[in-house]
Amino acid sequence: MLKKSRTWINQHPVVAYFSLAYAFSWRVGVLLIAGYHDLIPVPGALHYLVSFGPALAAVTVTYVTSGRRGLSELVREEDRNEKSG
Repeated sequence: MLKKSRTWINQHPVVAYFSLAYAFSWRVGVLLIAGYHDLIPVPGALHYLVSFGPALAAVTVTYVTSGRRGLSELVREEDRNEKSG
């Protein structure tokens, strides 16, 4: 199963990114909705985790498609963008 997932992500990295970003973000979002309706107790600061969904998806897809080298390049590029911006 894991090998099939990796193969699919390698073949469709953009679709995989958006799918994972939504999945990671909405996993927390569903908890927030349930908390809003008093179905379960939810800490107030949990909403901050929703914003990490796209970043976590980017790291996941980059690692699967490019390995550790890709992650190193992603971090270097982010550092370069922070210094120039």
